[in-house]
Amino acid sequence: RSLSLGYMSAGMDGFPESQKVMVDGTEKFIASSYHSISHSLVKMGHSYALSESVTLGSAVSFYSDTIMTVTGTGYNADLGLIYSQNRWKVSQSFQNLIRPLSLDYSNGASMSLPFYSMTSIQVDFSPVSLYSQVKYVSHSDPLFLSLGSRYTPHFLPFLEFNAGLDRKST
Repeated sequence: RSLSLGYMSAGMDGFPESQKVMVDGTEKFIASSYHSISHSLVKMGHSYALSESVTLGSAVSFYSDTIMTVTGTGYNADLGLIYSQNRWKVSQSFQNLIRPLSLDYSNGASMSLPFYSMTSIQVDFSPVSLYSQVKYVSHSDPLFLSLGSRYTPHFLPFLEFNAGLDRKST
């Protein structure tokens, strides 16, 4: 068993709010004020080994957004399963499982949280590992496909070479 706590924050300052003014008979736009945007996420998770090769994990997510003077909050839940056997790891995860939940904003607007489903496979052929992932996002039509590889030379174990391909299916 393990417990986890995570925090992520991203933001940016200096977004202009413009206003239309007349200068010498010509309409122009000027910045009347500047604003910031911030996004924060807190996750609390728990994992439990169902057997030597199968681990189940779950998490609760708390979202917070600030866009100019408008604030929004919301929450949701994630669930995942990992199967590990010899050189193979296979995982399935689901994000934002509780439907329909959204971020609710102080101005009365809301934004629905997209549902994610990800299936991943890792095969280890030491010193090379191969990776694949298929991801479905509810607010997007195509599937997202990813392939990757990692080479870690035995004589330089602190060095890794990575290559990958990430694309949408059509």
